[in-house]
Amino acid sequence: MGLLLVLYLCISTWTGKTLGDENGVVTVNVSQGKDAILPCSPTTKENLSFKSFKWRKDGQNVFYYDAGSHYNNGHDGQDPQFKDRVSFFQDQLGSGDASIQIQTVTIQDNGIYSCEISGLNSGSQTFNIKLLVNVPILQTREGSDVMLPCSPSGKDDLTHETFDWQKDDEQQVFLYRNGKHYNNGLTGQNENFRNRVEFFQDQLQFGNASIRIKNTKLTDSGNYSCTIPHLQPPGQKFYMKLVVHVCPKPRLGTKKTADGIRVICSVPDVSKVEMEMELHNSDDKSVGQLVDAGTSQNNKYFIFSVTKEGDYRCLVKQKEFCHQIYSEESFVLISGDDKGLSPGYVAVIVAFILSAILNITLLYFLWKCTRSSGRV
Repeated sequence: MGLLLVLYLCISTWTGKTLGDENGVVTVNVSQGKDAILPCSPTTKENLSFKSFKWRKDGQNVFYYDAGSHYNNGHDGQDPQFKDRVSFFQDQLGSGDASIQIQTVTIQDNGIYSCEISGLNSGSQTFNIKLLVNVPILQTREGSDVMLPCSPSGKDDLTHETFDWQKDDEQQVFLYRNGKHYNNGLTGQNENFRNRVEFFQDQLQFGNASIRIKNTKLTDSGNYSCTIPHLQPPGQKFYMKLVVHVCPKPRLGTKKTADGIRVICSVPDVSKVEMEMELHNSDDKSVGQLVDAGTSQNNKYFIFSVTKEGDYRCLVKQKEFCHQIYSEESFVLISGDDKGLSPGYVAVIVAFILSAILNITLLYFLWKCTRSSGRV
């Protein structure tokens, strides 16, 4: 494990997961819900099988090992927060490795940990490790459904348990209590979430306290917490951040310039995310040449030149959230001669005039016929 630990630290440093600062504090970054390895090894690399080492965090007893006796085989004193969640590397003690692994880390596990190794030839050595648990960020588009995940570390059956979802620590999103919940009689749910939140009844037995928020709104953005108060370790609480992106519909307009007709596709720049714009014809093929683009008055605009009249619509593309959104289809008229009418429109006007003349002629002859019949 000595060699493995060195390799772990090297790889973690390259990936930004484990870093040491100027004070010698090693920082370990890990995502909420994952397992975290906190490294600790004396500089002398002595055999620790018959030594003792103690892990603590803010006055809490995290893990203790003393010549074969430890918290996982009967030794008392471990803080309930870490009970049944911390393990060490028994087969690597001979290589001088006092590292521990914390299972399914939560925000409550954030902090500075100390590893004190006693009984060394040089006395005792203490190392400090900072654990940073990263809160997951969930992103979705307005109007879609989104699932917020939550599962306890032991995957216990939650059918007869309680779990409580809140937003920004003040809005009641969803509460489940031994079969009762906001969707079947419990009161107290925030009006903003009424009839929009559901859970997974058939997954409770597998420790799944996740919820789904339907038809998301921009106001749903914020910090969410899922608390499961009565399980071991007690007070399990999971956090996540939800970001709801607005994906507005693009608009199509036209402008006559000295160089011809220009089609302007614009969209409100509300999400501040990278996007692409295309101009599509009635066959849904990308056409037109992009001649300019920019931002004006909180709108992103894209200007295309076209040479053929017809039906066009703008297509905004955004990979992560909005994907593809079309504007309404609009007919674009391309000016032909100096009269400003295209041959197609001239033909329509001529046909209308001829039809009007024909109708007037028929009415005239009908009138004359009626008068003649009256005289007889």
